[in-house]
Amino acid sequence: MVTVFRFFGSLIGQCDDTKAVEFLPIRDQFFSLNIILKYACFRNSAMGAQVCGRCNFGDQAIRDIDASFKQIVILGAGNDTRFHRLPNLPVDLYEVDVPTTQESKRSLLKNPNGNVKFVSANFETESWMEKLVQAGFDKSKKTLILWEGVTYYLTKEAIKDTLQSISQCAKGSKLVLDYGHVRNSGNIALRFVLFWFNLIGETWRTNFTDKELLDLLKEYKLKPISSPIFGIEAVRGIKTGNVVKLPLELKLIAASLS
Repeated sequence: MVTVFRFFGSLIGQCDDTKAVEFLPIRDQFFSLNIILKYACFRNSAMGAQVCGRCNFGDQAIRDIDASFKQIVILGAGNDTRFHRLPNLPVDLYEVDVPTTQESKRSLLKNPNGNVKFVSANFETESWMEKLVQAGFDKSKKTLILWEGVTYYLTKEAIKDTLQSISQCAKGSKLVLDYGHVRNSGNIALRFVLFWFNLIGETWRTNFTDKELLDLLKEYKLKPISSPIFGIEAVRGIKTGNVVKLPLELKLIAASLS
C-alpha cells in the first residue's frame, strides 16, 4: 500500500518516486491508473499525503548534506528507492533490512545502483550496527541515517537500542525519522485503524507525543534541527486544511548528534 501511495503521489506531483512502480504487481499498477482516470480523492487523502510527505522529507535531507558527510544509511529500507533514483551520491551507501525483504527487492529492482551495500539484520534480535561495521561502515565518519516507516512497529526497548547504536556515530551525524502521533487516544476511529494494521500483519506497537520523542532523542545525544512536523506538511501543492485528519498520524523530525 505504501508503495502504491508513493507511485501515485508521484504521478500527481506530490512526491518524486515513479520508480516505486517496479515493486507493484500489474493489478496494483492498474489500481493506481484507475484512480487517476476516475480522479478519486487521493489528492486529499491523509494517509497517502503522509507517505508522500515522508518521501519528500527524506529526499531533501539527502540533498542537503554537505561534503563533510561520507555515508548514508537507510534503516528498515524496505522498498525505498532513493539510492537508485537520486543522482550523484558520492558517499558510501548502506541499506539495512531483513534478508527476505532485501531478496525480494533486489529481484524486482531495475537498474539498481551498484554502489549500494545491502546489510541484512533484524532490529529486534540482532545488532544492525555490528552488521554495518562488518560491511565496511565507519563509525568515525559523519553519516546521514534515514529511519522511516519503522519505529511504530517496534517496541520501545528496540527503539532505544537503535538510538543507542546511532549515538555511537560521529559527532555531527544526522538522523531523520518518523513516528506515530495519536490525536485522541479515546477515538473509536483510532481503534479501527489499529485493528486494520493488526489485520494486515503490521501490528502498530509504539506512539509518541512530541515531548516524549524529543526527550528520548535528548537521552541519546540527538539535538533536533527543527520542530516536528506532520507528514502532510512536507507535501508539495497540498492544502492541509482540505485533508481529512486521521486519529493516528505520522510526524517527521531531523536531529543532529552532539
